[in-house]
Amino acid sequence: MAAGAAITLDPVEIGRRLAAADVAVLDVDGCMYPGYTQITLGHRLLNGFLRRELRHPPSSLFLWRLAAKGGYLYWIRFWIRKPERRNYLLQKHYALAFDGITRTDIRAILPRVWKKLDTHVHPCLAFLADRLPLGIISLGLDVILDGLPEHLRRHHQAVRFLFCCSNRIIWNDGHFAGLVPPIRVGAADKADLFHTAAERHRVGIPLVIGHNSEERELCRLAAQRGGLSIGMNPAAGDRDAFDVVIEDGSWKTLHSFLRENWPSG
Repeated sequence: MAAGAAITLDPVEIGRRLAAADVAVLDVDGCMYPGYTQITLGHRLLNGFLRRELRHPPSSLFLWRLAAKGGYLYWIRFWIRKPERRNYLLQKHYALAFDGITRTDIRAILPRVWKKLDTHVHPCLAFLADRLPLGIISLGLDVILDGLPEHLRRHHQAVRFLFCCSNRIIWNDGHFAGLVPPIRVGAADKADLFHTAAERHRVGIPLVIGHNSEERELCRLAAQRGGLSIGMNPAAGDRDAFDVVIEDGSWKTLHSFLRENWPSG
């Protein structure tokens, strides 16, 4: 068994569940990405505006609003303890902070966001993609996920995603104008997004790779259907949701675990 992996199932059962899975469902923030992509996007946008690197420089009032909202978002992230309440407030105030930013400027900044992607993510995704279709279910913004396949294609061998589900942005003449309701904030929303994507793409037994309470319903679904759930260094209160825990949260460790346990043939 790969060093750094804690399991609740025997190796034969792990192999059986990996063989049964017909889609890998991946989380992004705090899992694939070492942080929170929307906070990084805000940092990079503010920096780009101040350096006059972007095509549509906003007013000084806009910059003050973005900076002030950024401080408030940090407060929400670290001091609001209830996950769904925290996620709702984060999304609500991100929408207010980003209001009016052009899609062009966001897309121009995305390569800087994905520079922080864990360097071991791509080899692990490539290994999975040779065996299962890949899907992402995130509670972030859809425009951020749009930049991930492009980053992987530009810097590594292309990895195809069957679906990338997240909160969708309303665009008004190419400008950020809010989020399409309902705002997705928790475990039930992730499960709902999976059900919709699974029906559309005719898959249904997930290999879930996540890290916190937002994956609980997906983990339960995987257990019910004979799939597998893997937690990337989850908090103590969330460890019980996962069949396998990658203690250090490393995608290198995850890759080793998958190589050692994936059934041959």
